Amino acid sequence: SGAVAAVAMSPFYTSTCSAVACPQNSRGSDVASGGCSCNTGYHGTITAIRTSPYFSGSCNPNICSCSFGTAATGTSCTSHGHNICANCSSGYQLSGSSCQKYAKYNCSTYMCSGGWQQKSNPCSITCASNVSCTTLECCYNPVTVSECGSTPTTFTSLSSGTFVVTLTSGSGGRSGADDIGGQQASIRGTIPVQANSEIKIYAGCQGGSGSGRMGGGGGGASAVTVNGVD
Repeated sequence: SGAVAAVAMSPFYTSTCSAVACPQNSRGSDVASGGCSCNTGYHGTITAIRTSPYFSGSCNPNICSCSFGTAATGTSCTSHGHNICANCSSGYQLSGSSCQKYAKYNCSTYMCSGGWQQKSNPCSITCASNVSCTTLECCYNPVTVSECGSTPTTFTSLSSGTFVVTLTSGSGGRSGADDIGGQQASIRGTIPVQANSEIKIYAGCQGGSGSGRMGGGGGGASAVTVNGVD
């Protein structure tokens, strides 16, 4: 832009011409050098011309689309007209720049810890969440009562629900000189528990051995308490 005027002395003209700066939303040295390009998040072409404003074209905001989510805008929309997502609708997750439907999780790769063990057939256990599985879904707590008597096995429940417990009580012995003590008998049942409940299991002892015509001793009873209540 500017003007050129004739004068009587060499070089016989004066000039006030200067290169036009790159227009709004573009970057580069100037229009005259052909070096103007649109900023990130914009699209278009800038071309030098001889009449004011000495360039044609403009840089306009990119418009992106997004299937199953919200389209990116501003500098995040890096390519005009493309599928570029900022976030995804419920049930979908961002994978690169697009939204993909969540794959249902199962327990096949879940790692149980803290004494909990993986349930059988983990691949067949589908988890409720589309993000991850939980310990209660994939694991069980194998409460092992190794000794009978007054010392209980104690643990804490992870959440509320129904806890499956197997109580072991000793049975009575039979008569006879070669009789052994009564064997422990399993009694399976369920108890409701709240989250972070203290559960104690007391194992009953088996009965004593018989002697001669005397029968074996009776077995001790088992018990379970939740927060101190039978």
